[in-house]
This record gives sequence, structure tokens and C-alpha cells, in this order.
Amino acid sequence: MVGNKFILLSLLPLITTSCSLFMNCPSVPDPVTGPLPAPVVIDTDTYRVSWDAPANNGNPITNYVVYAFTCNGDYTGQHVYTGSNQTATDFGPATEAKGRTLNPGLSYKFTVRSHNGLGWDATTFDTAAATSCTESVEP
Repeated sequence: MVGNKFILLSLLPLITTSCSLFMNCPSVPDPVTGPLPAPVVIDTDTYRVSWDAPANNGNPITNYVVYAFTCNGDYTGQHVYTGSNQTATDFGPATEAKGRTLNPGLSYKFTVRSHNGLGWDATTFDTAAATSCTESVEP
């Protein structure tokens, strides 16, 4: 009886890994690659950020999140979820989290992460592909 349990347990890793060894199994999406296009200034505190869709690895992309950083790399605390597979979003007062806005007259850069039904890509918010710094727009 112990021998049968050992054989059964030893086969489980083969069953779970056989998918990745012998099949093209769905997985989390690839990261968005960069450099990303420069953000387009819409007005003094709104930027349009766009990117190319990465490979979805067999599971449709369902969401992206865009993070805002100052040009020296400090996270602003602001991020936007697209809630879809769209590859552009406006980042400004109407879309920012917690009611805070980007400050007119400052420059920013943005990073983007992708998500599908199996999870987020392998990057983190501060290691994802980034845009160049925006031009500052005076209020």
C-alpha cells in the first residue's frame, strides 16, 4: 500500500509538468516591452499613454495598469486600471486613483503592466517598461 502511494505521488509532478513540456499551455501574459512611446499631452494635467500589446500566451488580456512616476523615479501613488484589453489610456484627473492629480508643470514617466485570466505579467510596477519623461506643461 505504501508503494502504491509513492507511485501515485511520484506521477503527479509528471502530470502537472507535462502540460508545459509537451503542450503550449496558457500562462500569464508577456510583459509590455519598451521603450514605450512618449506620452501625448492632452492638457496641463492629462497625458495619453499608449503601448503595444504583448503576447497573451493563450489567455486573452483583460486589464492593464499604468503607473505614474516623477522623472527621478519616485512613484507618485497614482495608477490607472484600463479594465480592458485597450492599449492606450488617458491619465489625468478623471482617471486617477484616490482623487489626487498629477501636478501641472511637472514632468512624469509611466510604466505599464499586463494581466490575463491567469495573473499579472512577471514585472513589477517599478520594473515594467517605461515611457520617456513627459515635457512639463505650465498651467
